[in-house]
Amino acid sequence: MMRFSLAGSVVLASVCAVPVAAAEEPAVEDVAARRAEAEEALAAGNAARAIEILAPLAADHPDDALVAARLGEALSRAGRDAEARESFVRAFALAPELLAAYARVGLDRALDGRADEAVALLGGPRAAVPVLSSDPAWAPLLRAWGVALRGVGRFPEALADLTRAVELAPRDAETRIDLGNLQLQLGDAESARRTFLEAQRLDPGSAQAANGLGRSLVAAGQVAAGIVAYRRAAELQPQYLAPRNNLGLALAALGHLQEAADVFRAVAALDPTYLRAWLNLGDVLLDLERWSDAELALRLALELDPSEAETHEGLGRALAGRDDAAGALAEFELALGLEPDRPRSLLGAGEALVALGRLPEAVERFTGARVDQTVGAEALLRLGETLVRLGRLGEAEDACLEVRGRLAVDDPRFYVFVGHALAAAGQPERAADALKKALALVPTDPRVAWELAQALRAASSPDAPGAFMLAGRRFLGLRRFEDAAAAFRLAGDLAEAHAGLGEALLGTASWNESAAELAAGLAAFDSSTPPERAGEVRALRAVALARAGQIEAAVDEAETAARVAPRSARVQAMRGDVLLAAGRVAPAVDAFAAAASFDPSDEQGILGLCRARTALDAADEEAQRACRDAAEKLPASAEAQRALGRTLEAAGRLDEAAAAYGAALAVAPRDLEANHLLGNLLARTGQLDAALERLAAAASIAPEDVDVLVDRVSVLLAAERLDEALAAADRAAAVDPRSGRARAARGWVLLAREQWDEAATVFRALSADDASLAEGWHGLGVAELGAGRWETAVAALERAAGAAPDDPQAWSDLGVARSNAGAYGEAVEALATARRLAPEDPGVAFRLAQASAAAGQWPQADEALNAAFDLLPGLADLPEFEELRQRILANLPAPEAPVP
Repeated sequence: MMRFSLAGSVVLASVCAVPVAAAEEPAVEDVAARRAEAEEALAAGNAARAIEILAPLAADHPDDALVAARLGEALSRAGRDAEARESFVRAFALAPELLAAYARVGLDRALDGRADEAVALLGGPRAAVPVLSSDPAWAPLLRAWGVALRGVGRFPEALADLTRAVELAPRDAETRIDLGNLQLQLGDAESARRTFLEAQRLDPGSAQAANGLGRSLVAAGQVAAGIVAYRRAAELQPQYLAPRNNLGLALAALGHLQEAADVFRAVAALDPTYLRAWLNLGDVLLDLERWSDAELALRLALELDPSEAETHEGLGRALAGRDDAAGALAEFELALGLEPDRPRSLLGAGEALVALGRLPEAVERFTGARVDQTVGAEALLRLGETLVRLGRLGEAEDACLEVRGRLAVDDPRFYVFVGHALAAAGQPERAADALKKALALVPTDPRVAWELAQALRAASSPDAPGAFMLAGRRFLGLRRFEDAAAAFRLAGDLAEAHAGLGEALLGTASWNESAAELAAGLAAFDSSTPPERAGEVRALRAVALARAGQIEAAVDEAETAARVAPRSARVQAMRGDVLLAAGRVAPAVDAFAAAASFDPSDEQGILGLCRARTALDAADEEAQRACRDAAEKLPASAEAQRALGRTLEAAGRLDEAAAAYGAALAVAPRDLEANHLLGNLLARTGQLDAALERLAAAASIAPEDVDVLVDRVSVLLAAERLDEALAAADRAAAVDPRSGRARAARGWVLLAREQWDEAATVFRALSADDASLAEGWHGLGVAELGAGRWETAVAALERAAGAAPDDPQAWSDLGVARSNAGAYGEAVEALATARRLAPEDPGVAFRLAQASAAAGQWPQADEALNAAFDLLPGLADLPEFEELRQRILANLPAPEAPVP
């Protein structure tokens, strides 16, 4: 039976409530009671009983709008549409506000997934709408009716009524959004685009309009434009998940998988219960072949809803990627238990069964998936290979013929299949011939090159080493260093095999082994080796030696490489990297500049020159110029954008620096350094909430990075969120118990919480571990100062100021401690030093005025107080400021007293 909620009755009744005379109260109460009885009958689905109650009530009370409306509902449910219409016409004439109330209740039900109830509620009121009326008052009802009809699949009627609602209320953006959504659902992307554009014009701040526009653009194939619209929607309403989710899907469609993963991860962070975010994240991570990360996302999705076949299928793919065939099979079977004909799960189950050696069962699964349009061809390929392995050659030939008809003539998958089949049949020479045809169709595919090399090796072909060399170079180009290393190891004792293996090992951070292989390659080179190639390999070895910590040997090798190939941009760029690692910044600048002059497009040289200039002097105009050039030439390089931000920040151009860091994050949202740098910059400019958001993002990327954790503690302190700051400090200390920064951060939080003794214990231990650490002595001094132990505070702060003579805060705190200890003259000296180091700090100037007054140095006190007021006029509102001013005026020598 259809549900009926009495909540709508309250809304509808409230719009008809009117005051009545006392004498009329019993009658009114009787009407209300009988109306309530009728509403109960309606709720129970007994329209006839409701009519029986309401018809005489309406006759006796013809001016009661709510009775007329309820009678209209009952008549409509009983199928007496003409009478229902008359009743609603009378009700709306008596109480026009009822029209909006019905529209509101109906729309709420439709948007709440209760479209059937909305249709039942609004059918009668809709019939009361005059056919030719131009009254905009009917627009909300028509809108609600259209949305309700869309929910029950009555699309043509919904389109007609939403279109009419727009015509009656042309300036209502929300109605246009509903119309646009329906147009999209009907496949009319162009009409939807125009509708959403008009909605945006009417309400530029509508995130729903921007999201709808994005959907219409993507539906029309304009994915890049859709991405812009989705980003706008997310900016307008950051907590609105739909445009963020749509943005991730659009980015994935364009192949920007990592950025899409970052978007879905952000959506899941906003609402961890949003199942679709975890599923989409898992799908993208699967495409990125990040199996462990995908498994985690999909297991989280399973916790939300274990009944989704899609989730089990995705988890099966992740486990298969991790070579856990048994686990993968279990998940695919769970997916098939929920949806027995799910093609991708059938294919995955078949592949898992093959890996487990259960070939006959795999045949069944592949056969089940072969008819699907998306994975059918792949299933046929796997079926044919499995039948060959089972010796069922006749069936395998049938599968081969079928797949040949399914695939295009130039589809390399067919030749790969034939190669696999022939290899399984013990014919490696013919397998190699088939794989050569596949490689000719996809010459850059490293997997095909690898399989060809394997077939040639099985055939004992002399071409096998060259094929492994080719596969290795293809893998190197894709930065798949471990696969490249495996290929080069099988290429034999060739000079270039050693060189390639050394370069691949450099990518896997195996520095010493890399240097050894590169040395072997150099030793095997002969007079036919081009000097530029020999120089490149020698420069690669120099980089490996530098990474291994053998700096002097690395520099010697780099200089030799530059002499061998003096005009090679790549050699000069690697030489620059080595010199920079050795701390020889000026020669590194020259090396990178040479690389850029030899090849203005060389990325390593462009970025290297920016890095070297920054290391020389980040605030220098040359550094800014080099980094701006890098950012413009390499807009997709997060490193270039980040480096530009560093130079701009060093030069004090903070807004531009923030924009540069933002550009880095637009390229790589999960760039640790960019998030960290931007977080610190935002904190520096007082944007504490935004700073915490960036630092939280950095911490999610690198949970063990103590510097990030400690900087977050500092911002939480500045925001006076002391409990969170203490928890964050404890976390940092737990990550690295020996970190001086982490321990000091915890101490500063304890100071802010006025836990003086606990803070003193922390800083005392820190100073005992490293007596040269100014921060330990400084924190200890402040803790002793807070506890009222003036002498020990002075002693500790003197050690702090001695260890950090350029720290104005240490000198200022020392001045305060000396003042409290009664050493006013020495306090003035310390505060005067702090004033010299921080001339723009009004607090230091005020404390100097206080100490100078205490020491009887009235002219200096007067000067310092005036300086404090000039820096911060609001100080004059403090009682202690006025009191100090009066004391100074009373004690200034007569010639220096101000003229009244």
